[in-house]
Amino acid sequence: MHDRNNPLKNIPPYSFTIIQASHTEFHKHLLDIPLRYPTGRITYINNHQFVPLLKLKEEHQNRLDHLIRETLSELLSTIESDKSAIIFIEYHLVWFGVDKPDQMLMFNEICRKRAQKGGPVVLITAIMDRELLTLDGKADYFYQMGKIEYQGRSRAMKEQI
Repeated sequence: MHDRNNPLKNIPPYSFTIIQASHTEFHKHLLDIPLRYPTGRITYINNHQFVPLLKLKEEHQNRLDHLIRETLSELLSTIESDKSAIIFIEYHLVWFGVDKPDQMLMFNEICRKRAQKGGPVVLITAIMDRELLTLDGKADYFYQMGKIEYQGRSRAMKEQI
Protein backbone atom coordinates (compact mmCIF):
# COMPACT_ATOMS: atom_id res chain seq x y z
CA MET A 1 0.00 0.00 0.00
CA HIS A 2 2.78 2.43 0.93
CA ASP A 3 4.53 1.90 -2.43
CA ARG A 4 1.38 2.80 -4.35
CA ASN A 5 1.50 6.33 -2.92
CA ASN A 6 5.26 6.74 -3.35
CA PRO A 7 6.09 8.70 -6.53
CA LEU A 8 9.54 7.09 -6.61
CA LYS A 9 7.90 3.66 -6.81
CA ASN A 10 5.07 4.70 -9.15
CA ILE A 11 6.50 7.07 -11.71
CA PRO A 12 3.64 8.31 -13.89
CA PRO A 13 3.97 7.09 -17.49
CA TYR A 14 4.32 9.57 -20.33
CA SER A 15 4.74 12.46 -17.90
CA PHE A 16 7.32 15.00 -16.81
CA THR A 17 7.70 14.55 -13.05
CA ILE A 18 9.73 16.58 -10.56
CA ILE A 19 10.63 14.88 -7.28
CA GLN A 20 12.49 16.36 -4.34
CA ALA A 21 13.63 13.89 -1.69
CA SER A 22 16.71 12.98 0.31
CA HIS A 23 19.68 11.10 -1.15
CA THR A 24 18.68 8.14 1.02
CA GLU A 25 15.15 8.06 -0.42
CA PHE A 26 16.44 8.15 -4.00
CA HIS A 27 19.00 5.41 -3.38
CA LYS A 28 16.46 3.22 -1.59
CA HIS A 29 13.45 3.58 -3.88
CA LEU A 30 15.09 3.78 -7.31
CA LEU A 31 17.39 0.79 -6.89
CA ASP A 32 14.90 -1.51 -8.63
CA ILE A 33 14.12 0.82 -11.55
CA PRO A 34 15.52 -1.67 -14.13
CA LEU A 35 12.97 -4.25 -12.95
CA ARG A 36 10.14 -1.75 -13.42
CA TYR A 37 11.40 -0.88 -16.91
CA PRO A 38 12.54 -4.32 -18.08
CA THR A 39 13.30 -3.28 -21.66
CA GLY A 40 15.18 -0.36 -23.13
CA ARG A 41 17.90 1.88 -21.82
CA ILE A 42 17.81 4.05 -18.70
CA THR A 43 19.32 7.50 -19.14
CA TYR A 44 20.71 9.47 -16.21
CA ILE A 45 21.84 13.05 -16.87
CA ASN A 46 23.74 15.36 -14.54
CA ASN A 47 26.69 17.71 -14.78
CA HIS A 48 29.35 16.01 -12.64
CA GLN A 49 31.19 12.76 -11.89
CA PHE A 50 30.28 12.63 -8.20
CA VAL A 51 27.91 10.17 -6.52
CA PRO A 52 24.65 10.24 -8.48
CA LEU A 53 21.19 10.24 -6.93
CA LEU A 54 20.36 7.20 -9.06
CA LYS A 55 22.25 4.05 -8.11
CA LEU A 56 21.65 0.68 -9.73
CA LYS A 57 22.79 -2.80 -8.78
CA GLU A 58 25.90 -4.02 -10.57
CA GLU A 59 23.97 -6.49 -12.73
CA HIS A 60 21.90 -3.64 -14.21
CA GLN A 61 24.74 -1.19 -14.91
CA ASN A 62 24.90 -2.31 -18.54
CA ARG A 63 21.47 -0.70 -19.17
CA LEU A 64 22.39 2.67 -17.67
CA ASP A 65 23.61 5.57 -19.80
CA HIS A 66 25.16 8.17 -17.47
CA LEU A 67 25.52 11.38 -19.46
CA ILE A 68 27.22 14.56 -18.29
CA ARG A 69 25.88 17.76 -19.84
CA GLU A 70 27.53 21.05 -18.95
CA THR A 71 25.18 23.53 -20.63
CA LEU A 72 21.44 23.97 -20.97
CA SER A 73 21.61 23.67 -24.76
CA GLU A 74 23.44 20.31 -24.46
CA LEU A 75 20.87 19.14 -21.91
CA LEU A 76 17.87 20.14 -24.05
CA SER A 77 19.35 18.56 -27.17
CA THR A 78 19.96 15.30 -25.29
CA ILE A 79 16.42 15.22 -23.89
CA GLU A 80 14.88 15.83 -27.31
CA SER A 81 16.88 13.09 -29.04
CA ASP A 82 16.96 10.45 -26.27
CA LYS A 83 15.21 7.15 -27.05
CA SER A 84 15.56 5.41 -23.67
CA ALA A 85 12.65 3.90 -21.71
CA ILE A 86 13.00 6.55 -18.97
CA ILE A 87 15.15 9.63 -18.41
CA PHE A 88 16.33 10.78 -15.00
CA ILE A 89 17.78 14.28 -14.72
CA GLU A 90 19.60 15.36 -11.58
CA TYR A 91 18.74 19.04 -11.22
CA HIS A 92 21.54 21.63 -11.16
CA LEU A 93 20.91 25.38 -11.10
CA VAL A 94 24.06 25.97 -13.16
CA TRP A 95 22.14 24.85 -16.27
CA PHE A 96 19.53 27.57 -15.86
CA GLY A 97 21.15 30.51 -14.13
CA VAL A 98 19.40 32.76 -11.66
CA ASP A 99 16.22 34.68 -12.49
CA LYS A 100 15.76 33.23 -15.97
CA PRO A 101 12.20 31.85 -15.87
CA ASP A 102 12.04 31.63 -19.67
CA GLN A 103 14.77 28.97 -19.63
CA MET A 104 12.91 26.98 -16.98
CA LEU A 105 9.70 27.14 -19.01
CA MET A 106 11.51 26.04 -22.19
CA PHE A 107 13.04 23.12 -20.24
CA ASN A 108 9.59 22.21 -18.92
CA GLU A 109 8.05 22.18 -22.40
CA ILE A 110 10.82 20.04 -23.90
CA CYS A 111 10.60 17.54 -21.03
CA ARG A 112 6.82 17.32 -21.32
CA LYS A 113 6.96 16.80 -25.11
CA ARG A 114 9.60 14.09 -24.81
CA ALA A 115 7.65 12.34 -22.03
CA GLN A 116 4.44 12.30 -24.06
CA LYS A 117 6.22 10.81 -27.08
CA GLY A 118 8.78 8.50 -25.53
CA GLY A 119 8.22 7.72 -21.85
CA PRO A 120 8.73 9.36 -18.48
CA VAL A 121 11.16 12.18 -17.80
CA VAL A 122 11.95 12.53 -14.10
CA LEU A 123 13.80 15.48 -12.62
CA ILE A 124 15.23 14.51 -9.24
CA THR A 125 16.74 16.82 -6.66
CA ALA A 126 17.74 16.76 -3.02
CA ILE A 127 17.63 20.55 -2.83
CA MET A 128 14.65 22.69 -3.79
CA ASP A 129 15.28 26.26 -4.89
CA ARG A 130 12.96 29.05 -5.95
CA GLU A 131 13.88 28.64 -9.61
CA LEU A 132 12.69 25.05 -9.62
CA LEU A 133 9.57 25.99 -7.66
CA THR A 134 8.44 28.04 -10.69
CA LEU A 135 7.63 24.71 -12.38
CA ASP A 136 5.14 23.73 -9.68
CA GLY A 137 1.84 23.58 -11.55
CA LYS A 138 3.56 23.50 -14.95
CA ALA A 139 5.22 20.07 -14.84
CA ASP A 140 2.81 17.14 -15.06
CA TYR A 141 3.65 16.09 -11.48
CA PHE A 142 5.57 17.86 -8.71
CA TYR A 143 6.39 16.05 -5.46
CA GLN A 144 8.26 17.05 -2.31
CA MET A 145 8.76 13.95 -0.20
CA GLY A 146 9.05 14.18 3.57
CA LYS A 147 11.38 16.40 5.43
CA ILE A 148 15.10 16.26 4.86
CA GLU A 149 17.15 15.70 7.98
CA TYR A 150 19.85 18.30 8.53
CA GLN A 151 23.06 17.37 10.29
CA GLY A 152 25.86 19.36 11.84
CA ARG A 153 25.19 23.03 12.56
CA SER A 154 21.91 23.40 10.70
CA ARG A 155 18.92 23.92 12.97
CA ALA A 156 15.25 24.57 12.55
CA MET A 157 14.17 28.20 12.39
CA LYS A 158 12.37 27.97 15.74
CA GLU A 159 15.63 26.83 17.38
CA GLN A 160 17.51 29.84 16.00
CA ILE A 161 15.21 32.47 17.49
